[in-house]
Amino acid sequence: MTAISTPQFTWYKEPVHVIVRREFVDYMLNNSRAKQLYNTLASQAANKIPDETYFANLNHNPDTFPIPGAFLGVHETNLQKSVVRLKIWYAAKLPCRSNQWRNKICMLGWADLPKLQSGPQLFANKFIPNVEPDAHAALELWLIAKVKYEVTHKQHHPSFNLTYYSNHAMSWNHL
Repeated sequence: MTAISTPQFTWYKEPVHVIVRREFVDYMLNNSRAKQLYNTLASQAANKIPDETYFANLNHNPDTFPIPGAFLGVHETNLQKSVVRLKIWYAAKLPCRSNQWRNKICMLGWADLPKLQSGPQLFANKFIPNVEPDAHAALELWLIAKVKYEVTHKQHHPSFNLTYYSNHAMSWNHL
C-alpha cells in the first residue's frame, strides 16, 4: 500500500467523538484516499491509535482531504472546551463534583447536572450505574422535558445558546 504523501499533511490525534456533516460521512466511507488513510492506520494500530487519529486527520487536513465541513482553522488543543462532550480529566484540575474517578476521568453525578444543563456540550462522559445513578435518570428526564418544550413551543429551549454554536470557529471556518 502506498503512503499518503503531500507536503501539507500533518498527523493529528483527538478524541474519537466527532460531529460531522453527512457529506463528511459519505466521503469517509466512499473516498479512496479516506479508505487508504483508514487502512494505513488499521495496519499500524500497534503504533498509532486509529480511532483517535482517523477523524482528526480527515478533519484537519483539508488540502489532502477536501471534505465538506473540514476545518480550515488552527487545530484545537483545548479539549476541555469541546462542544462534542463534557469530559472532566483529572489532569485538567477541574472539580469532579461526585469525587469519583475512573481511569483519571470524573464520574458525573448530581452536582454536575447544572453544568450539563447549561453547557454547550452535546454529550456527557461519564455516568456509571454505581455512582449517583439517580443523577443520570434526572438528566434523562430533563432532556425529555427539553424536547417536549421545543416540540410544543416550536422554538429552542431557553437553555439552548445558539450564539455559542454560531460563533464557534468550527461552525463557520470550514470547507
